[in-house]
Amino acid sequence: MEGARSVPEAPDFDGGLPDDPADPATMPLEQLADTIVISTTDDMRMLLLNPSVTDAAGEWEAWDFATWYPGAYRYRSFAHLVEALERKG
Repeated sequence: MEGARSVPEAPDFDGGLPDDPADPATMPLEQLADTIVISTTDDMRMLLLNPSVTDAAGEWEAWDFATWYPGAYRYRSFAHLVEALERKG
């Protein structure tokens, strides 16, 4: 995707749930307009895909926002998000 940037390396960005959720304010506002909501909000959770941030394979970054998190969890890709959600049960 033209204009996409690589996912930044960070200790809490390994595809699993980090100890501390990321601050949602760290997502650049200009990227929010491009994100895609891939869940309902019935359970007070919102899952987003961010096509503005991709990994080396072209996979989009994924975010998990929920009312019971103090922030949001970032994942390198949708696959990493699904794996983490399955582990959490």
